[in-house]
Amino acid sequence: MRGAILAGVVVTLATAIAAPAFGASVKPWNGVNPFVCTMQYAGEGTTFQNPKADPFCVDYDKTHQDISQLGLVTFLTKEPARAAAAENKCWYYQQDHWTGQVIAGDGSTETYHWDGHYFFDKRYGAGGVYVENFTINHQTADPSQLPGFPAAWKPYFGPGRGGVMMSGQVKADPQCQYHGGTGPSPYVNEGEISGQHSSGPGSSSGGKGGTGSKGGKGAPGTSGGAGSKTRAAGCKIAGSARHGLGPAHLGQTRAALIRRLGKPIRRPHGFLHFCDLAVHIGRHHRADFVISGAKAFHSGRARVGARLRTARAALHHEHVLLHRGSSWVFAVNHRGWRLLVGVKKGRVTFLIAASSRLTNAQVGGLFVESAR
Repeated sequence: MRGAILAGVVVTLATAIAAPAFGASVKPWNGVNPFVCTMQYAGEGTTFQNPKADPFCVDYDKTHQDISQLGLVTFLTKEPARAAAAENKCWYYQQDHWTGQVIAGDGSTETYHWDGHYFFDKRYGAGGVYVENFTINHQTADPSQLPGFPAAWKPYFGPGRGGVMMSGQVKADPQCQYHGGTGPSPYVNEGEISGQHSSGPGSSSGGKGGTGSKGGKGAPGTSGGAGSKTRAAGCKIAGSARHGLGPAHLGQTRAALIRRLGKPIRRPHGFLHFCDLAVHIGRHHRADFVISGAKAFHSGRARVGARLRTARAALHHEHVLLHRGSSWVFAVNHRGWRLLVGVKKGRVTFLIAASSRLTNAQVGGLFVESAR
């Protein structure tokens, strides 16, 4: 079963990374949106807030490509409508998030994952593709080693990530002008695509494997993940543990979380990583696990950094879920969910809100996955 799925991912990625046209020039691209536009979050569907927009910029959730609940079949049936939505656009940017699993909602059966960024520009006949967080069976993999990968692109890809921008790859359309050249520009940096110059906002960075650290944990100007004790600049997410952590509630859909918390920093392995917390989207496409290592979240006086004695005094009816050396995990059961408080060397290090439907083994697995 896994072998068949991995064969499928090779075909799928090879389709996204089409062979360069003869004479097309290639340079590195870091996946940054080159257009001035409003990102439309379509989730797993094909409904858009502004389908007539051009530039048309869209984000898709493709993380439920499972076998057990036929999520892969559902995904495939929606791709034609997504392609049709982009067909007549002059300027198009897409970001999406792919995860394949044998059993829906079971991270241990994950077969592949990546986050993709793509664009085309019919004015200049340009296009680009960027892939990050690329894994096979939970192991960082090199997209350039896939069968049929274009040889000219290999210098720009490496373990887990990489990207290229091409001119001459997309058929140019003389009708694609912005108000006859006199209206507002659709570009963040037009020269980056036209080739007239390469400086300014949105410029690419070179080198094998693209930009950023291996695996893509964190992002510039952020705390680097939910487990960081350093609060991200400008992060305003905070609150108490009540059927979730702060405004991130268990049972919320992905779309509802994004509307409430803003654009995620990362989306690896079924998680949405915001500035100070990470949320896992489980079965039925709803949040079932929320974790934070920031002081902004609390259960009374039990918060990250608090002493063990203070935290236990603030909790009620807690029991020890795990104790190894100086590390403890305390659990407090509530109706439909439970709060977990992690302690190491006498200080609270994390808070978790988890659905009561998750077993201890599943919670442990998600704890590990949240740090990837």
